[in-house]
Amino acid sequence: MPLADLRYVVVSYRGFDGADHTGELVVAASVAGTVTEVFRDLYDSGYPIASMKDDQPAASVAAALFGEGMSSPLMNEIRERRGLVYYAACSADVMEACGQFVIEASTTPDKVEELLRETHRLLQSHAASVGQVDLERARNQIAVRRMRSQERPVRRVEDAALDLFVHGRVRSPEA
Repeated sequence: MPLADLRYVVVSYRGFDGADHTGELVVAASVAGTVTEVFRDLYDSGYPIASMKDDQPAASVAAALFGEGMSSPLMNEIRERRGLVYYAACSADVMEACGQFVIEASTTPDKVEELLRETHRLLQSHAASVGQVDLERARNQIAVRRMRSQERPVRRVEDAALDLFVHGRVRSPEA
């Protein structure tokens, strides 16, 4: 995507600490207004967004709850029920000083606005309540993810090397 087709936006959000924060995003120019509006609505409704600075699993749990796996609410609603995407997923990359909470989707240009509206609606719904079934599904997704990471010895060695390079020490697999 050419740089001219991107926009830098600054948004307000409420953290899990209950405080107000400011975040920065780079988005496609065609959806910058909608993204800003979605963040404004999430902020106004009190929907908390996990800080990527904190060493807390909230972001990973939120991603697993909302959009990890084929049976996730994101896939079920956005793909299966509404047919808005070919693929959708949610992830959280949490590092020591930064991170990102990502909702990714593959769709056609004519469905982008509806996809953003429905994703926003689904986020608001999850802000209001999360059911026991969703919690159990997320717990299972996280367990599977952790087991798979343990099955990849090369990945574990790579992670240890990166930890050593970045942090000067190897963190435990539980960290």
